[in-house]
Amino acid sequence: MKILFLGDIVAKSGREAVVRMLPDLKIRYGADFTIVNGENAAHGKGITVKIYRALKAAGADVITLGNHAFSKREIIEKLPECPDLVRPANMEPQDAGQTFVIRTCGKHRIAVINVVGEMLMDGSTESPFTAADKLLQQIDADIIFCDLHAETTSEKEIFLRGTFSHYPLRRFNDMSNTLNSVVRDYDRIGKRNNKKDDNHLNKHAMHLVRLFMMGIDILEWANSPIIYRQAEEWPAIREAALEYFSEKSALCHYYGTANSTLKGFLMGEQIRYKKYFYALRPLLCCR
Repeated sequence: MKILFLGDIVAKSGREAVVRMLPDLKIRYGADFTIVNGENAAHGKGITVKIYRALKAAGADVITLGNHAFSKREIIEKLPECPDLVRPANMEPQDAGQTFVIRTCGKHRIAVINVVGEMLMDGSTESPFTAADKLLQQIDADIIFCDLHAETTSEKEIFLRGTFSHYPLRRFNDMSNTLNSVVRDYDRIGKRNNKKDDNHLNKHAMHLVRLFMMGIDILEWANSPIIYRQAEEWPAIREAALEYFSEKSALCHYYGTANSTLKGFLMGEQIRYKKYFYALRPLLCCR
């Protein structure tokens, strides 16, 4: 099952690009089910029935929204004409439209839910965690796709870790234990160094969560021709990695790590030797 998701479609240029390119994208990536976010499709803010129908005609199975869902007020009374449009569950008006839909694709029942974040975001009536929990209790489906429309990366990452407990490449317990172990070690070091304040610790922790969600190390290892020992689950992981691993994403990650080390530790008058290795290690990984 391959699900294609397109983020915010913005204004006329975005709409025209999606209408023109979506059919080819579905063929190129072999998409079985397509979801697009159309909350900014109408002049950069909101959506109209006409735009909804154009996106549906282009091949979108379900269209999600966000904090600008009702910026075009006429859409509220037209929502009954849009059966595949999903509005955020934690926004007013609560009685307008659908907060989730369930569609059948092949042998699978796919549920699509929509919530908005609270941080730097106006319009939410309750926490996305609470809203998502309420929706999950109502849904009986094989696959649940959640469009969390939020501003801050940290809220999105915490939402992922706290709300969903199953990941395709790692067991959640292993992820949690490893994360907690590293954070404890970092915190212990921090208590001996006043420069390591809470902001540093939080940033470090969220970086770890992001890496866990990406699974970039496993995907990279799966592409290696060197095999020391192979577990029975490994062939399935390797098959997925060969299809989904992105060399470009990995290179960007390692380059960013090296660049951060360069700016943070290698620009002063006195530089510790080990900091050079911190920069060299991600660069060598790019090989």
